[in-house]
Amino acid sequence: MSGKVRKMNSKIAKVLLALVASLGIAGAALAAPLNTFPDFLATKTDGVSSLNALVVVGEKAHPSDIVAAIDLAATLASLSYREVSTGVTVSGVEGKVFDDYGLGDTLSKTLSQTQVPFLQRGTIEYDNEQYTVAEYITLTGMAIENNWVPLNGTPYLDVSTDGTIRYTFDFKTSPNISTLTYDEPLTITLLGQEFSIRSASDGSLTVIAGTTGIADGTTPVKYGNHYIYVIDGNSGTPGWAKIAIKDAAGNVEDVEIVDEGSSVTVTIGGDTFTIKLLRVWPSTITSTVSGKLVVGSEIDKVYREGDFFPGTDLWKFTDITVSGDELDKIVIDYITPNETYDRIAMGEKVVAPNDYFEVGFTGLAVSQYATLTISKTSSVNIYEDVTSTSAMISGKPALVLEADFPIFGDEEYKKAYIVAADGMNNVTLAYYDESASKAIYQSSVNVTDGDTLNITNVKYDLTQFYIEYDTNGLRIALPEKVTAYYRYDSGAGKFILGSTENSAESTDVNVTEDGTTYTVGTAEYTITLESGTQVLNIKSNADSEKVVLKITPEPQKALIYVGRSGATTTTETGVTKEVVPITTSIAKLDSEVTSAEKSTYNIVLVGGPCANDLVQELVDAGKLGEEYTCAGGTPGSAWTTDTAYIFAIDDAFTTGKIALVAAGTMAKDTRAAVSVLQNYATQLSGITASSVKIDTSVAAPYAVTALE
Repeated sequence: MSGKVRKMNSKIAKVLLALVASLGIAGAALAAPLNTFPDFLATKTDGVSSLNALVVVGEKAHPSDIVAAIDLAATLASLSYREVSTGVTVSGVEGKVFDDYGLGDTLSKTLSQTQVPFLQRGTIEYDNEQYTVAEYITLTGMAIENNWVPLNGTPYLDVSTDGTIRYTFDFKTSPNISTLTYDEPLTITLLGQEFSIRSASDGSLTVIAGTTGIADGTTPVKYGNHYIYVIDGNSGTPGWAKIAIKDAAGNVEDVEIVDEGSSVTVTIGGDTFTIKLLRVWPSTITSTVSGKLVVGSEIDKVYREGDFFPGTDLWKFTDITVSGDELDKIVIDYITPNETYDRIAMGEKVVAPNDYFEVGFTGLAVSQYATLTISKTSSVNIYEDVTSTSAMISGKPALVLEADFPIFGDEEYKKAYIVAADGMNNVTLAYYDESASKAIYQSSVNVTDGDTLNITNVKYDLTQFYIEYDTNGLRIALPEKVTAYYRYDSGAGKFILGSTENSAESTDVNVTEDGTTYTVGTAEYTITLESGTQVLNIKSNADSEKVVLKITPEPQKALIYVGRSGATTTTETGVTKEVVPITTSIAKLDSEVTSAEKSTYNIVLVGGPCANDLVQELVDAGKLGEEYTCAGGTPGSAWTTDTAYIFAIDDAFTTGKIALVAAGTMAKDTRAAVSVLQNYATQLSGITASSVKIDTSVAAPYAVTALE
């Protein structure tokens, strides 16, 4: 018989090895107190946690010990992970990213080359002098709106009459403009476009609009398909030049005589353009004549405050400041003609002329949400505690609040029930315990008497729920945020969202912002509140008697950038754990563990000294106690009926390594010890001792007593 059992155990152990090798895991640091389990079985370096333990079961153990070891290995699989920074990436943007402004806030910032590297900050030359200049982008009064009506629930940047995107070209040292001429203009670059200013006054600029160049008998100034040559002339008062206009083949299209400082307008082949002679001079070496020309459909262009920047109908010159004879600054603003351009929705951007810079609203910075669904059930049983076998409340209708991960009861439960135990009077709160498969009683109030049922100790501070009664029925609310109105139909014995079942009505769901309450039950989109809470697909969910929320762990922030194509910018928003699969065996039989492995790993031992030879080895070394022995095949005095133990032993087989023993009198008791380790968050959270005794005479959760 013993041979058959041994063979069966070896097969199960191999199954255990294969199972554990496929699991993913997570970890921490070496420590013996049991309230630090399981972290002391792992090592963590640079955000990477690795399980540093072997799970060992006796070769002669009961099959139940093998199953317990599998359960324990699955729990330890939470100790193999890497920490990964999470964030929102703005691809192809060089510049400044803002992630510290919440919904409802106003963004007002002035940015220079320090924040947006491609902006100018340096010197330009005019009339043999150097002048310091700088460019700025200013965002003024840009409200980050979550008003859900204009864009069907999408938050947006409001660039209306109170908001401005401004570009400023500032002369830190101002040039004297009294000497500006066609021949000696002041050349600067505004929004990536070159301007040659030939004169300026407060409120206006006159720039050379045509092409400027020097022509002679062999070198032309080109305009379109026309080539303009200076073939004769002389300086004088005034000077003059003979100008020949040719096509690409060299055929003469026109010849004109133009005085210095004067212009002529010609029409050739449907093209009308003007040629202005700025200056003419004969060569002192040869008989050739050269002339400086301006050629174009327009020779001059005057830009006044209120005029559009060339090539756009959304950007205007709004401030051209000239003080005396000095040009101080030029300001160009984004001017929206109507509300379509006022709103920069998530994923959209405003682009400056010549793609010089962008202002974009990428999205929301806080990406972590808990999804919470409020629905109903026709019948639920409520138990006083997890050990109760008879329900204290049976077969009652209830509202269900269920999240996608534990947020209730200090992050222990995913699901809460609001139970109509006595019509609309005695309303009970219960949490669903997954391990016991039971709804466990928490508290009760009489809401029709004006009492409020509070759901506290919720993961996110923003989600402190309360339940009360008003004329609409039972009111489930997040303080000053979202309210879902359910009523109890006593005749039908069930809850109904609003006044009509399976039919969305405006009063089914209310939201409150800035002290104003709005009825939104028929909104056919998702609403985002200033806090970051989202009410999803309201009408379609209300039609199904549901309210679905997404809730952030912290106030939501907008992600806004100012820049242009270039480097990638990422803003970090948190850290998550990414599973690292275990690809080596962590399960062994007691007969397989080597001396080297005892020196390398922490050892997790399942089963007592009668079932696991390594546990007896600890007894023999005086590290467990004589009463926990199995010498001579007889259990020691400590192994009493309905009892289990957990021991964390420092320096067990080698200095610096721990042996963790989970064992009991019978196989069922060993299973109970492992169950306590699996539920360490509740069963061991307050225990600073390194060993405990477990009473297994009753069902889980077991009574756990510290031994030291």
